[in-house]
Amino acid sequence: MSAHHGQLHCFNYGRPAKHVAKTNRRQALHPMAAMALLLVVIEGLLSRQFVWCTAPTPRRSAAATAVIAAIAAAVGSPDAALAKKKKKKKEEEEKKFELAYLPAPNTSGTVFPDYDNPPTPDENPVIRELQRKSWERQPEIRIKEWLQVNMKTNTTIFLAFTPKYPVRYVSDSSRFDLMEKPSLKEAITLGKILQDPAFDFKNEEFKSWVYAAAKDEEWSATNLNITATLQMPDTLLKRIARLRSLKFGG
Repeated sequence: MSAHHGQLHCFNYGRPAKHVAKTNRRQALHPMAAMALLLVVIEGLLSRQFVWCTAPTPRRSAAATAVIAAIAAAVGSPDAALAKKKKKKKEEEEKKFELAYLPAPNTSGTVFPDYDNPPTPDENPVIRELQRKSWERQPEIRIKEWLQVNMKTNTTIFLAFTPKYPVRYVSDSSRFDLMEKPSLKEAITLGKILQDPAFDFKNEEFKSWVYAAAKDEEWSATNLNITATLQMPDTLLKRIARLRSLKFGG
């Protein structure tokens, strides 16, 4: 490496590399800082008049105040700019949240089934019967999906690997107790809890139980270890009521 006229010559195995000139780069001044500095200079020139200028007059002071107010109005206060920036960021985040829940575009032309309305009856009687059975099970399917989600939500990190079993109230079909296997097994042995046939789905591991009588609900609350009680929300109850009101092929 050698220096020549303020430049550096770098050698690589006897071959000179490209010239690399030393340049001093200054960091650009922030726009708000530059405007603040400009306001200080204008105020000094027009209002303060500095030491070599004549004494300020009311007319000059008014002019200086007007110029400063006009610049401040055009630029805006730092607090207003920060609030505007935060508002814009919040709007962008809300827009992203809304876009995340939009359905994916159907580019294949595939017609997906509408599970909130009965399907169009097929001409084939076998397929038509399967459609009818599937539609009649939709309310229980929705309840099962809601249970599966909430059973995971109501499980703490310490009980993540401990299975929970839902037991439906006989006095209120929209209410479920969650309990562990020892408590469930004891109640089944005493005949206080029965397997719920409404949630018996073939080829699925999901199972649900129901109290044999209303008095068994009170007994279980006192004698069993109930980890949580789930109550179906009104939105789900209204959706299920609508599904049951729509008859297949009717």
